[in-house]
Amino acid sequence: MSKKAFDKIMAGLTDALDIVEGRADPAASRVHIPAQIDTRAIRAKMRLSQVQFADRLGLSAAAVRDWEQGRRVSEAGSRAFLRVLSKDPEAVERAPARGARLRRPRLSRSDGASGSAPRRRIPPRRRQRLLPLGRSH
Repeated sequence: MSKKAFDKIMAGLTDALDIVEGRADPAASRVHIPAQIDTRAIRAKMRLSQVQFADRLGLSAAAVRDWEQGRRVSEAGSRAFLRVLSKDPEAVERAPARGARLRRPRLSRSDGASGSAPRRRIPPRRRQRLLPLGRSH
């Protein structure tokens, strides 16, 4: 082994020891976010269905299903969140103030609109029939 390789390994071990013993500066360290995470195993560990898991965490059931079936890869923020959840499932329950569950607004895409911005759900009594420009009833 070369001196350069040994020095790199030793520096890494010293950093690891500083982290374990609490001497490391948390702002200077990086969080490892895995490229893939086993959502199904995390959900099974929590003993929840896909819909219950999604509802409890404020996710869409379709996203959870797609992650589990490999049709979609979760973004880095979601993978970091799921990693915390895999290590400590109760952390999510403790995080919201006074035991409030995480909620996300229900969105409706039934109008067939395209684009990335979700539309607000409009109550049925306020919905109006939208006509293309230049047409009347």
